[in-house]
Amino acid sequence: MSYIIKIFFVTTLLSTSTIVTNSLLAIFAIPFFYSCYLFNELFKSHSYSRKLDKLVNELSNSVGKPMIDSASDNEDNKDNKGKYFSLFNTIINARKFNIEILVSTFTEKGRNRAIERTQKVIRCYYLFGKELKSHFDKLKELGNKDRTAQALVNEEVRKQLSYKYVERTISIAQKVYEFFNEIGEDKMQIKSFSAEEISELSCDDIDFIFAKLANLQKEKNQEDQEGINQEEKDQVIYIE
Repeated sequence: MSYIIKIFFVTTLLSTSTIVTNSLLAIFAIPFFYSCYLFNELFKSHSYSRKLDKLVNELSNSVGKPMIDSASDNEDNKDNKGKYFSLFNTIINARKFNIEILVSTFTEKGRNRAIERTQKVIRCYYLFGKELKSHFDKLKELGNKDRTAQALVNEEVRKQLSYKYVERTISIAQKVYEFFNEIGEDKMQIKSFSAEEISELSCDDIDFIFAKLANLQKEKNQEDQEGINQEEKDQVIYIE
């Protein structure tokens, strides 16, 4: 009987010890894992903030000529027949990946080619979005309401593109067009960001970028004006 009591006592003690140990582990583990979670979120937030700053920097330093899309004014293309397919085909060809391209990115020439391909895709998505807007506006002028006009535009795109590509392509094209139409076509000479990444920016991200670019432009204008004023003062002093 005493033997059974001893076994019961030891078992109870071990069980209690396990419960206490698990409780202590839980007490220390929960704050630890929560701290890790907060640190990870803070790190991601900081990294994303740096990414946005990098995009702003590239946009502010982007120097290029506004695009001339003569095809948009061509009477043969006024019904947009085949235009969406042509632009989408250019996007697909520019995004093709192969071993030769991968190897070439290890050289400066290869990296420049990769940047040119990225910029070309952005331009094509922009032109695609521009064509969507132009088509939409023409349908509106014919008396169609917004939703009907958009449905007719989507229908035309579906006639030219495979159905599985339509929704995603239209979404990227519209967002890329709206983004660069706001800040200028000459800002497309960015090097580190793709059309897809531009299209995934949130409203808050876009507000941050637009406000930052506006403030940078304001500072530049002030510096230019100060330079002009200084030159005028120097000229007056020289004349005297």
